[in-house]
Amino acid sequence: MTNNTTQASYAEQHLPNLQAMADIVVDKRTDRTIAIDKEACLERGRIEHLRTGQVAHSFTKTEIYAGLKLCVANAKADGPLSCVALPDKPNKAGVARMMNIYHTIASGKRMGTKVNLLLHGLKSHRDKIRRDAKNAELELVKSAGQEWYAEGITLADGSLRAFTDMMSAMKGWVRNTYGQNWYADPVKKAQYLQEAVSKVSQA
Repeated sequence: MTNNTTQASYAEQHLPNLQAMADIVVDKRTDRTIAIDKEACLERGRIEHLRTGQVAHSFTKTEIYAGLKLCVANAKADGPLSCVALPDKPNKAGVARMMNIYHTIASGKRMGTKVNLLLHGLKSHRDKIRRDAKNAELELVKSAGQEWYAEGITLADGSLRAFTDMMSAMKGWVRNTYGQNWYADPVKKAQYLQEAVSKVSQA
Protein backbone atom coordinates (compact mmCIF):
# COMPACT_ATOMS: atom_id res chain seq x y z
CA MET A 1 0.00 0.00 0.00
CA THR A 2 1.34 3.43 -0.87
CA ASN A 3 1.43 6.25 1.63
CA ASN A 4 -1.25 8.90 1.98
CA THR A 5 0.46 11.32 -0.38
CA THR A 6 0.32 8.95 -3.38
CA GLN A 7 -2.56 6.58 -2.65
CA ALA A 8 -5.00 6.24 -5.51
CA SER A 9 -8.40 7.82 -4.99
CA TYR A 10 -11.51 5.76 -4.30
CA ALA A 11 -12.66 6.29 -7.90
CA GLU A 12 -9.30 5.18 -9.29
CA GLN A 13 -9.18 2.11 -7.05
CA HIS A 14 -12.62 0.87 -8.04
CA LEU A 15 -12.67 1.74 -11.74
CA PRO A 16 -11.36 -1.76 -12.63
CA ASN A 17 -14.19 -3.29 -10.58
CA LEU A 18 -16.79 -1.16 -12.34
CA GLN A 19 -15.20 -2.10 -15.66
CA ALA A 20 -15.46 -5.77 -14.68
CA MET A 21 -19.20 -5.31 -14.15
CA ALA A 22 -19.54 -3.62 -17.54
CA ASP A 23 -17.61 -6.43 -19.23
CA ILE A 24 -19.74 -9.12 -17.58
CA VAL A 25 -23.05 -7.65 -18.73
CA VAL A 26 -21.89 -7.65 -22.38
CA ASP A 27 -20.35 -11.15 -22.10
CA LYS A 28 -16.87 -9.78 -22.68
CA ARG A 29 -15.59 -11.33 -19.46
CA THR A 30 -15.90 -15.05 -18.77
CA ASP A 31 -14.65 -14.80 -15.18
CA ARG A 32 -17.61 -13.36 -13.29
CA THR A 33 -15.72 -13.04 -10.01
CA ILE A 34 -15.23 -9.47 -8.76
CA ALA A 35 -13.06 -8.69 -5.73
CA ILE A 36 -15.53 -6.46 -3.91
CA ASP A 37 -17.84 -6.86 -0.91
CA LYS A 38 -20.86 -8.46 -2.58
CA GLU A 39 -23.18 -7.86 0.38
CA ALA A 40 -22.30 -4.16 0.49
CA CYS A 41 -23.04 -3.85 -3.21
CA LEU A 42 -26.31 -5.77 -3.35
CA GLU A 43 -27.78 -4.70 -0.01
CA ARG A 44 -26.42 -1.19 0.55
CA GLY A 45 -25.47 0.07 -2.89
CA ARG A 46 -21.77 0.52 -2.13
CA ILE A 47 -18.65 -0.64 -3.95
CA GLU A 48 -16.09 -1.56 -1.30
CA HIS A 49 -12.94 -3.64 -1.09
CA LEU A 50 -13.10 -7.08 0.47
CA ARG A 51 -12.66 -7.03 4.22
CA THR A 52 -10.20 -9.30 6.00
CA GLY A 53 -11.48 -12.86 5.80
CA GLN A 54 -13.87 -12.21 2.93
CA VAL A 55 -13.52 -13.96 -0.41
CA ALA A 56 -14.46 -12.75 -3.87
CA HIS A 57 -17.79 -13.95 -5.27
CA SER A 58 -19.17 -14.23 -8.78
CA PHE A 59 -21.91 -11.85 -9.96
CA THR A 60 -24.77 -12.55 -12.32
CA LYS A 61 -25.98 -9.88 -14.71
CA THR A 62 -29.16 -9.50 -12.68
CA GLU A 63 -27.12 -8.94 -9.50
CA ILE A 64 -24.96 -6.35 -11.22
CA TYR A 65 -28.00 -4.44 -12.44
CA ALA A 66 -29.60 -4.56 -8.98
CA GLY A 67 -26.43 -3.48 -7.19
CA LEU A 68 -25.72 -0.64 -9.58
CA LYS A 69 -29.31 0.60 -9.30
CA LEU A 70 -28.73 1.06 -5.56
CA CYS A 71 -25.31 2.61 -6.22
CA VAL A 72 -26.82 5.17 -8.59
CA ALA A 73 -29.46 6.09 -6.01
CA ASN A 74 -26.76 6.65 -3.37
CA ALA A 75 -24.62 8.69 -5.76
CA LYS A 76 -27.57 10.90 -6.68
CA ALA A 77 -28.51 11.36 -3.02
CA ASP A 78 -25.08 12.42 -1.74
CA GLY A 79 -22.93 13.17 -4.77
CA PRO A 80 -22.61 16.33 -6.88
CA LEU A 81 -25.59 17.64 -8.83
CA SER A 82 -24.03 16.27 -12.01
CA CYS A 83 -24.96 12.76 -10.79
CA VAL A 84 -28.44 13.48 -12.17
CA ALA A 85 -26.96 12.37 -15.51
CA LEU A 86 -26.51 8.80 -14.25
CA PRO A 87 -29.08 6.34 -15.66
CA ASP A 88 -31.74 5.28 -13.15
CA LYS A 89 -32.02 1.85 -14.80
CA PRO A 90 -28.52 0.43 -15.21
CA ASN A 91 -29.37 -2.15 -17.88
CA LYS A 92 -26.82 -3.17 -20.51
CA ALA A 93 -27.00 0.20 -22.26
CA GLY A 94 -27.11 2.07 -18.94
CA VAL A 95 -23.99 0.35 -17.63
CA ALA A 96 -22.12 1.17 -20.84
CA ARG A 97 -23.23 4.78 -20.54
CA MET A 98 -22.19 5.20 -16.91
CA MET A 99 -18.71 3.94 -17.77
CA ASN A 100 -18.27 6.99 -20.00
CA ILE A 101 -19.66 9.76 -17.78
CA TYR A 102 -16.91 11.66 -15.99
CA HIS A 103 -16.64 14.35 -13.34
CA THR A 104 -13.83 16.89 -13.07
CA ILE A 105 -12.78 17.47 -9.46
CA ALA A 106 -13.01 21.19 -8.75
CA SER A 107 -10.92 21.58 -5.60
CA GLY A 108 -8.34 19.96 -3.35
CA LYS A 109 -5.12 18.15 -4.19
CA ARG A 110 -6.84 16.26 -7.04
CA MET A 111 -8.29 19.41 -8.61
CA GLY A 112 -8.64 19.04 -12.38
CA THR A 113 -8.59 15.25 -12.28
CA LYS A 114 -11.32 13.49 -14.27
CA VAL A 115 -12.93 10.54 -12.51
CA ASN A 116 -15.89 8.28 -13.19
CA LEU A 117 -19.03 10.12 -12.08
CA LEU A 118 -20.74 7.15 -10.43
CA LEU A 119 -17.66 6.31 -8.38
CA HIS A 120 -17.18 9.96 -7.44
CA GLY A 121 -20.79 10.07 -6.26
CA LEU A 122 -20.28 6.89 -4.25
CA LYS A 123 -17.21 8.43 -2.64
CA SER A 124 -19.40 11.35 -1.51
CA HIS A 125 -21.96 8.87 -0.17
CA ARG A 126 -19.21 7.01 1.67
CA ASP A 127 -17.90 10.25 3.17
CA LYS A 128 -21.38 11.18 4.39
CA ILE A 129 -21.75 7.86 6.17
CA ARG A 130 -18.44 8.44 7.93
CA ARG A 131 -19.34 12.01 8.87
CA ASP A 132 -22.67 10.91 10.30
CA ALA A 133 -20.94 8.19 12.34
CA LYS A 134 -18.35 10.66 13.65
CA ASN A 135 -21.03 13.18 14.55
CA ALA A 136 -22.98 10.53 16.44
CA GLU A 137 -19.83 9.50 18.30
CA LEU A 138 -19.05 13.12 19.15
CA GLU A 139 -22.51 13.66 20.60
CA LEU A 140 -22.01 10.67 22.89
CA VAL A 141 -18.62 11.95 24.00
CA LYS A 142 -20.00 15.44 24.64
CA SER A 143 -22.92 14.08 26.65
CA ALA A 144 -20.36 12.38 28.90
CA GLY A 145 -18.28 15.57 29.18
CA GLN A 146 -15.21 13.87 27.68
CA GLU A 147 -14.67 15.98 24.57
CA TRP A 148 -11.33 17.59 23.65
CA TYR A 149 -10.53 21.03 22.24
CA ALA A 150 -7.60 22.50 20.32
CA GLU A 151 -6.29 26.06 20.47
CA GLY A 152 -7.53 28.25 17.64
CA ILE A 153 -9.95 25.77 16.10
CA THR A 154 -13.43 27.21 16.23
CA LEU A 155 -16.84 26.81 14.68
CA ALA A 156 -18.59 29.48 12.61
CA ASP A 157 -20.10 31.01 15.74
CA GLY A 158 -16.66 31.44 17.32
CA SER A 159 -17.00 28.64 19.88
CA LEU A 160 -14.27 26.02 20.14
CA ARG A 161 -14.76 22.94 18.01
CA ALA A 162 -15.06 19.71 19.98
CA PHE A 163 -13.15 16.52 19.14
CA THR A 164 -13.89 12.98 20.26
CA ASP A 165 -10.41 12.27 21.64
CA MET A 166 -7.02 13.79 22.34
CA MET A 167 -5.32 12.51 19.18
CA SER A 168 -8.08 13.86 16.94
CA ALA A 169 -7.73 17.25 18.61
CA MET A 170 -3.95 17.15 18.18
CA LYS A 171 -4.21 16.29 14.51
CA GLY A 172 -6.80 19.03 14.08
CA TRP A 173 -4.43 21.59 15.58
CA VAL A 174 -1.50 20.42 13.46
CA ARG A 175 -3.59 20.48 10.29
CA ASN A 176 -4.83 23.97 11.08
CA THR A 177 -1.30 25.18 11.84
CA TYR A 178 0.85 23.41 9.25
CA GLY A 179 -1.56 22.56 6.43
CA GLN A 180 -3.32 19.54 4.98
CA ASN A 181 -0.12 17.68 4.09
CA TRP A 182 1.45 17.97 7.54
CA TYR A 183 2.01 14.20 7.69
CA ALA A 184 4.09 13.96 4.47
CA ASP A 185 7.47 14.12 6.25
CA PRO A 186 7.68 11.42 8.98
CA VAL A 187 10.20 13.39 11.04
CA LYS A 188 8.23 16.63 10.97
CA LYS A 189 5.02 14.69 11.57
CA ALA A 190 6.36 13.42 14.89
CA GLN A 191 7.59 16.91 15.82
CA TYR A 192 4.23 18.48 14.99
CA LEU A 193 2.33 15.96 17.10
CA GLN A 194 4.70 16.47 20.02
CA GLU A 195 4.14 20.22 19.79
CA ALA A 196 0.38 19.68 19.64
CA VAL A 197 0.30 17.94 23.04
CA SER A 198 0.39 21.30 24.80
CA LYS A 199 -2.21 22.82 22.44
CA VAL A 200 -5.16 20.60 23.38
CA SER A 201 -7.22 20.12 26.52
CA GLN A 202 -10.56 19.02 27.87
CA ALA A 203 -11.21 22.33 29.60
